[in-house]
Amino acid sequence: NVFPNTSEAQVMEKGNNIICNVLYKNKGGVYSRYQQDNIIAGNVMYGNVENGIFLHYHSSGPSTYTARTKIYNNTIVGNGTHGIWDANATYLTIKNNILMNQATTDKYYEIYVGSSVKTGHAIDYNLYYPNVSQLINWGGTRYSLSTMRSSLGFETHGVAVDPKFKNLSGNDYTLLTNSPAIDVGANVASDGIAVDLTGLIRPQGTAFDMGAYEAAGGAAPSVPVPPAP
Repeated sequence: NVFPNTSEAQVMEKGNNIICNVLYKNKGGVYSRYQQDNIIAGNVMYGNVENGIFLHYHSSGPSTYTARTKIYNNTIVGNGTHGIWDANATYLTIKNNILMNQATTDKYYEIYVGSSVKTGHAIDYNLYYPNVSQLINWGGTRYSLSTMRSSLGFETHGVAVDPKFKNLSGNDYTLLTNSPAIDVGANVASDGIAVDLTGLIRPQGTAFDMGAYEAAGGAAPSVPVPPAP
């Protein structure tokens, strides 16, 4: 959690990064309030009672704020409410995340953006599963992956497929060699993302993987088809 002391003035804080943690079975994964120019990256968040990531405000401070927060390469699975809930922050960049099993009812979403903070966001190169009609709530309107592209201009490179974790029931969110999350992420090295949750250098293959774990060696090579006799 990163936020100003509740008993003090609610002023913006900068550079409080949250990188490479496993956050599970808490009230929530990450709670961020009045943070600016920071990074939330390389984390695994699963089984929390509420949100994976919650960007919020305080009643004694401004109701909206310019965050310029970068949310990269997180694996957010099976939390009790939303995957990412942006209630009060503008200018978020959300890339290379795996968001799974939050949008299991018509009440919760993989990404929820409040009606007053729809400014300046860049959302692309994320993987969603399952592929349902309410992946994102954008200011009160629900969108699927296809309608995010056509109506909002987001997720040109996003996918809605099974990420193929090694052992979902055992909370092992590393990627199988045939995972569609391998070698399809955005290059975020310029923002200081150089390793995955285990310290493995990114990228291992031709591009960054999505999620908190990079697959060693990149995608499995394709098997050539022998010529007909």
